[in-house]
Amino acid sequence: MIPFSRRFSRAHDALPLAFSHINATMSKRYSLLSKNSTNSIKESLETGTEWSPAHKIYRVDSTQRQALPFRSSFRHNENGLGVYGPWGISLQLGANSKYPTRLPNLWLRDNCHCEKCIDPDTMQKAFDTFSLPEDIVPNEVWTEKEGLRIIYTQGPDDGNPHESFYPWSWILKNIPNGLEQEQKLEPNPNSLILWDSNIENDLPSASYEEIMKSDLGVREWTNKIRKYGFCFVENCPTSPEKTKELIERIAFIRQTHYGGFYDFTSDLSMKDTAYTNLALQPHTDTTYFTDTAGLQMLHLLSHEYGDGGISFLIDGFNAARRLKQENPAHYEILSSKLIHAHTFGNEGITIKPAKMFPVFNLLNSDFANGEPDLYQIRWNNYDRGVVPLENEDHERVNMWYAAARRFNQILNLDAMRYKTKLKPGRPLSKNLSSESFALSLF
Repeated sequence: MIPFSRRFSRAHDALPLAFSHINATMSKRYSLLSKNSTNSIKESLETGTEWSPAHKIYRVDSTQRQALPFRSSFRHNENGLGVYGPWGISLQLGANSKYPTRLPNLWLRDNCHCEKCIDPDTMQKAFDTFSLPEDIVPNEVWTEKEGLRIIYTQGPDDGNPHESFYPWSWILKNIPNGLEQEQKLEPNPNSLILWDSNIENDLPSASYEEIMKSDLGVREWTNKIRKYGFCFVENCPTSPEKTKELIERIAFIRQTHYGGFYDFTSDLSMKDTAYTNLALQPHTDTTYFTDTAGLQMLHLLSHEYGDGGISFLIDGFNAARRLKQENPAHYEILSSKLIHAHTFGNEGITIKPAKMFPVFNLLNSDFANGEPDLYQIRWNNYDRGVVPLENEDHERVNMWYAAARRFNQILNLDAMRYKTKLKPGRPLSKNLSSESFALSLF
């Protein structure tokens, strides 16, 4: 019998950032003075320091020029480019940037993370964004080694001047392509690792004892699941109770129409091919959910008086990459053609997602830190519904079948599959978004 858990957890990774080109140790300060002042901008320079690259270089008429430390024109630098004003704040982020990056004023003010703006207990926004003036403009702006500092005329509540600070790491994380540019400078140790059948020589695994003992053990375990898409746990007690405790070291167990945590065998107690002794083709589970299950654990408690029981793990992301390299048109159609999915084998149960999804689900932009822009695979021929026709254009439907056929062939290549036999005391945890799973005859 196999205790089987479908579960989902939400978490935000804290990705370490390194910014080698923002390394100056001084600040450059601009102030908005009274309208009658002859000098609308002043600067405050710290002794023995240099100006941060955030304002160091500008390009004017395709000519690179050094920004000078002072100009009397209203909120402009020596080259005539606006430093800040109603349009926002202009920053030259990195020597390789072709144009300055403009940060909108209201966007910056809305994202202040000081203790007045973010409740330190709840970490929720503590002010009404829409009480701010729509045309808000900073009163003072200056760059520092660690980030951008701004003073606004009024705070959210008391009407007094309000000071905000934005670390360079936060700015670069939130501008278009910011992290992608930084990734070229510093490789990310948390990038996904794509693998094939050779993974058997270096299998990701974690210690049951370490996981149960400390959060550091949990971190090692979940980090390997993230990197590889799966991870074995060594020396787990062969009981449902201990297996459930192990799962809950990550988070709660998600309830589905199968239940939460449960034992099952091949008795067709649920009308699903997984409850038979038939061989399963490579697939990802719960494609019929709008929000698919995230992690799944399988723990074989016993396997007596039977043959087979061989399992195959396939790196779906690696298979998708191979398909893209072979035939970009195949990759494109599986990334764009929306497909129905459903489950209704059990009496009184009919489940469909709120909308159709493609096989390959992509982010709007590249994954940060060098990871591929593919973030989820929905591949399950058992639960797939109709491939929709498109205004009598059958060619795209034929293209989809051709691409799906080739992807299925790649998934079933021996060179792509890790072959194993689950055994008691060694549960398998896997990411349902990236791993295709197949099970041979019992």
